[in-house]
Amino acid sequence: MKELIKYYGEDVTTIVYPFDEKSMEKVAPWKCGTYELGIKENDEFKVLYVGRAGDGSGERGLRDRLEEHLWEKQSGKKFVEITYFSVNCCNDVLEAFNEECKGYHKFKEWMGTAIYNKIHPARPTGTDYPCPVEGCEELD
Repeated sequence: MKELIKYYGEDVTTIVYPFDEKSMEKVAPWKCGTYELGIKENDEFKVLYVGRAGDGSGERGLRDRLEEHLWEKQSGKKFVEITYFSVNCCNDVLEAFNEECKGYHKFKEWMGTAIYNKIHPARPTGTDYPCPVEGCEELD
């Protein structure tokens, strides 16, 4: 079941889904886009990881990537406390990269060391896209 809740630290709402196999079925497998993994705390979505997947060609789309993370959680390797996720479908790999970068910077600022992302998102293979966040010096 999806639910609308507030982003942690921001006065906007987003649709989040329980981080489970049944919810993954609702995500188009080939879609290009970004996703956020997190927990619900005081009726707010607290983002702990930002990622992207897919290039729109059917290679490792959003559902594939989310299922990998769910397997990591179920096997106890990573993401064990994650209980919710949200997705943002994008038109192309550049849009997905830009959205992932913006999310990384935003949640890193809010969450500090609590966020799972320890390094800046990598550029899509074969590109030299700059980070869209002004003043970013982490990429290069």
